[in-house]
Amino acid sequence: MNNPIEPGLFRYLLPQGSTTYNTGLSYQYVDRLSSHQFYLYYNILRDCNIATEDMIEWFFTQYLPREFGANGFRIIMPSSNSRYFEKCRTVLPEIESILKQFNLYINDGKIDHELMQIASNPLPLSHCSSFLQNKYIYPNTDESQEYRNVVHLLFSDQCMLKYLKRAKRNYRHFTELILSETVRYNDYSDYLHSSLDWLQRHGYIALRNDSLCFSNINQVQVLFDLHKNQTINYWRCSPQLRTEIDKLIQKRLLKAGNSLFSAPEQDYFDYHLNRRTFSNSLDLRNKYLHGTQPDPEDDKQHEANYMIILKLLILIIIKINDEFCLHDDKKKGNPSHPYMTLPYE
Repeated sequence: MNNPIEPGLFRYLLPQGSTTYNTGLSYQYVDRLSSHQFYLYYNILRDCNIATEDMIEWFFTQYLPREFGANGFRIIMPSSNSRYFEKCRTVLPEIESILKQFNLYINDGKIDHELMQIASNPLPLSHCSSFLQNKYIYPNTDESQEYRNVVHLLFSDQCMLKYLKRAKRNYRHFTELILSETVRYNDYSDYLHSSLDWLQRHGYIALRNDSLCFSNINQVQVLFDLHKNQTINYWRCSPQLRTEIDKLIQKRLLKAGNSLFSAPEQDYFDYHLNRRTFSNSLDLRNKYLHGTQPDPEDDKQHEANYMIILKLLILIIIKINDEFCLHDDKKKGNPSHPYMTLPYE
């Protein structure tokens, strides 16, 4: 997914705009790597006489009914001897269909295909429902100046608090420094004391044995993960971290939303599939469904596009499977599996 936090000064060299998806250096590297990996995976399976398309059909028609009792999903994947141009045109409507079917299952507990046929309008990704309340946590930057201040002071590589003359090495941010070395209030020049005072006054750091430390490391971990990844899956956090998230929501530093896809994931899919949000979108859905795709004889280009489309469908499957697993764990009272990273990792 896109992450606006580019390393160093490169962030200022990238084209920016409210209607432009940020395809910076980090994004390009990860995107190319994932595309190459998926292409290899697809072809290795094919060499083993295993069609990825058959695995996708199996997930919806056999796995979901057997594991979760989720019946009624329908999907039609292209045949192996279809041209890539035809495959693209087949799979794109199936993506739309699967999302609508999942939405019906979430809202009604079943899939009424006759009801689905009545609604012909596209389903925005932001309207794809979730079993779970408060599934995703976001920074409340519209209302909270405190959030903007604290993430700058704790995690920004441009904040002067990360610099300490006697430090053993250079650190990426103040949090990494304070977790790695003994740091004292008077190690800093007077002009930085106001920043330390602000952190102490708002309960983020404290003085213990004349050294600076964090008042609540769980709180710092939550803030760091949000700063790094833009969102948190609430139900993939430990109970201790959820408690801290609840406190930060009460303080209005954070806000919650419940949908199948997080906001960054919605942007990622929109960038690839349509021009609803981004002017530099690949617009694959509209191109193929409205007949403005590349030359049908350009098989290489259609193959590349098909790999992108298939990768997006696999990501949707991962999201749907995670949704069912979390919902099932919650019903059974099983603990979640934390995924959050620490500030010095």
